[in-house]
Amino acid sequence: MKNFAPLMVTLVEWPEIITCLENNRFELVLKNVKASSRVPSVNDEELQERAFPEKSPLNLLYIGGCSLDRLSTTIKHCANLTNLVLKDNCLTCSCLPEEIGLLTQLKLIDVSSNQLVSLPQSMKNLENLQSLDIAKNKITTEGLFDFVGLVMLHIFEASHNDMTQFPPSLTSESLVKLHTVNFSYNKITNLPFEFSKVTKLKDLKMEKNELTDLPLCLGRMDKIRFLDLKGNPFKDTRFRKLANDTRVKISFKVPSVLDYLRRKHGEMEDGENGNEKEKGNDDERNNGDSLNVITHHPSFKMRVKVLDSVSSIRGFLLTCVIRNINLSGQNFRKFINLQTRLHSNECIQRTRATIGTHDVSALSLPLRYLALPIDELFITALRKKTPVSARDLLSNLLLDSELARKREKRSQVNPVHRYLHLVKDLPLLGCLIDSEGLVISLPPLTNSDLTKARSMTENTSSVLVEVSSSDSIDVCYEIMDIFIKETRLISPSIEMDQG
Repeated sequence: MKNFAPLMVTLVEWPEIITCLENNRFELVLKNVKASSRVPSVNDEELQERAFPEKSPLNLLYIGGCSLDRLSTTIKHCANLTNLVLKDNCLTCSCLPEEIGLLTQLKLIDVSSNQLVSLPQSMKNLENLQSLDIAKNKITTEGLFDFVGLVMLHIFEASHNDMTQFPPSLTSESLVKLHTVNFSYNKITNLPFEFSKVTKLKDLKMEKNELTDLPLCLGRMDKIRFLDLKGNPFKDTRFRKLANDTRVKISFKVPSVLDYLRRKHGEMEDGENGNEKEKGNDDERNNGDSLNVITHHPSFKMRVKVLDSVSSIRGFLLTCVIRNINLSGQNFRKFINLQTRLHSNECIQRTRATIGTHDVSALSLPLRYLALPIDELFITALRKKTPVSARDLLSNLLLDSELARKREKRSQVNPVHRYLHLVKDLPLLGCLIDSEGLVISLPPLTNSDLTKARSMTENTSSVLVEVSSSDSIDVCYEIMDIFIKETRLISPSIEMDQG
């Protein structure tokens, strides 16, 4: 105790520091201690000198919500520090000492929610740093350091700052571990193509910036699984709509965003050969990977690509565009009743085939038919207002069928629900999605409420009809033929394009 007597006098109001020093603790945590509530203040130089003695054993320092406005250069004595958390304080650009760069064992730094404009340039030496959080400051692009040496960096959180340019050194191919980057709520105007060198990137958030040009670099980053670009003033109106689509989870529309960027990049590379490229795409109609329907409607070209992933699940799909259909008055009810009757009879309660109808004006083309994991599939089901996962949807339908069985006192489920057992144990389900990643059909379970055919009181409409089956393409043709003939009796004016 003798050695600590002077210390006790100085730190009498800081029991956390006393305990840490007396017991050689590896962690010092100070939370929500206002600077004026204790004497001396947390910003007192002598206090910090005593808290960070030479050869300090600390490996975690947490000072959060304490109105900290300076960090002593004696922090250099904490050579074993691996975690430094100084969030929710009052630090400014001159308050973080260059000595932080000497703490080469650091793996995590969190200085979020301060008033920083810049960071110490010495931080470029932190070769073991894995996570850096500088969110909610006032940091500019010029206020950053060189990231090239941060070869172990996994996560960089920099949202809500004042950056106008993407940090050039963050495009270095030396950042082989970097998988998560967040620059949301900055003023960044461009994503450099060199950013594609960061090949392990999985999660990128660029919401609410000033991006105007297409971020073509992302088209070369195959590992991206979460991408948020909404709230940017992209000049490409179609891409802006795609980036801002809130009808579907952000993670699910990533493939559509990347496909669009790859296609645009290819068009730019081809230049004058773009027409030949488009001709080549049309020639794909003859291969086994895609089924195409070309319509004569002047405003769009219908194309559906069937991917191999769905072949073993529900591998047969036939589509048709019905134009000039009159769904006003009683016609709409007859149209819906037709689908119900065919599902019950010719489709054998959806076990043989399933019919889906969609308002073409609600679709973003082209369409894809593929299989996805049940937990990654989300659809706004018929008569619902919010998206639900395929797993939850199937669970609810199975529960409803069991309740119906008990209510009707049956020994087996009602034949109406028999189709559920075709898919209830499948890890993947077939789905039809549009170019913006919106799931418009999940056969045999449901269609999307967002694209369903609707009653039209004044105008005619164009309707996409899709028939899917796990039996054969001949079954699809049979059901489609019946559906078209019956629809013509409801609305004799229809025209159609089928493939």
